[in-house]
Amino acid sequence: MKGQLDNAGGQENLVYDQIHPQGACTMAQWVTYTGKESGSTFSSVTASSINNIQFIYNASKSNKVVTLNGNYLDIKGTKYSGSITLLPYTSAVLMPDPNPSASSASPAYVSSTVEDATPTLIEIDYSSTLANVLSNVNAFSVRVNSVSQNVESVAVSGTSVFLTIANEVSYGDIVTVAYTQPATNALQTTSGIKVATMSDQPVTNKINPVGPIYISSSIENSTPKILEVNYDEILDNSVPDTSAFIVMVNGVRRTITSVAINGNKVFLTMAIPVVYGDNVTVSYLKPSNNQLKKTSGELAESFSSPQPVTNNCLSLANNSAKKSTITIYPNPARDYINVSFLEQEISLESQILRIFDLSGKLCLESILNSGNNNYHVLFNLKSGIYIVQIVSGSIINFVQKLIVN
Repeated sequence: MKGQLDNAGGQENLVYDQIHPQGACTMAQWVTYTGKESGSTFSSVTASSINNIQFIYNASKSNKVVTLNGNYLDIKGTKYSGSITLLPYTSAVLMPDPNPSASSASPAYVSSTVEDATPTLIEIDYSSTLANVLSNVNAFSVRVNSVSQNVESVAVSGTSVFLTIANEVSYGDIVTVAYTQPATNALQTTSGIKVATMSDQPVTNKINPVGPIYISSSIENSTPKILEVNYDEILDNSVPDTSAFIVMVNGVRRTITSVAINGNKVFLTMAIPVVYGDNVTVSYLKPSNNQLKKTSGELAESFSSPQPVTNNCLSLANNSAKKSTITIYPNPARDYINVSFLEQEISLESQILRIFDLSGKLCLESILNSGNNNYHVLFNLKSGIYIVQIVSGSIINFVQKLIVN
């Protein structure tokens, strides 16, 4: 190699002498023989004078630092200022840099997205315009929910790379994309600066949900044990298990005794009613079977982040006139309470008195026969806080906390 460098008659012979079978050749002969110029992916740079083009080489076994008298570019668009370091037995062709203030850094990864209109197309955006060099599909890795997906095609346009994958991305899927710089046809700028290898990056999933969408939840004053969950579409009659839902009341999980579906609503019956001022949230974790879904089969997505529930239960001071006319005493109590109806019309039908502990367990149930305004109810309860409820049919007429000493 050293002898070839030393004996080369000039820069042109050194570059082309070992390529053409006849020895030294011109650029035109080299293009005709190799066809390389027509396949070049680098943008041309016009030099004001061929005297400004430098060919430098290192014929030694050690790195060589060559001092430069200005700003230069090599044939790949890499910029040099002040000096260039050549590895052993390497060379470089340099020309004046027409735009020394521009960066020669590799295009930076910006972001990736998959849109609802094109669920099989992943768009990767870079900071610089890319040349129309199409890397092999194997240079890219796409994972959906940690499962590898086949990349079927690659396209480049402007600053973006478009990957078509075999399967559609769905709402809520976790998508990542990675790129490994290949030996040939690497992603690159129009000046030939290659895009660096990129590890797994998150893809913004803009796919809209197709199943029924959660809207809101509420508890009504007339049914304080029932939490109503509203969706935007009619639901199938498949009823999830109670374990699919989590209801929290003042930070404590409340037992759900049953689930029912009617139209676009899910009704969760709790073991103990909610009272005025309680802070309530609800969550839904999609189970393995009997999931919430539309009648056409599309599944509702989980909402594991607790959603606030509107508590429409009224305080005793703001409750209806009939409910405010029911009183219990004494409170605190020891082994009995008195129940008083101040309006005769309320006691015209039988009432049921129920006492729950704070876990939702029914501790006492007593029928208050019609025709009376006052009742004396005996019990044997441990000291603690309880909830007293008086109902007639499906209507809850009275809810109040009771302290037992």
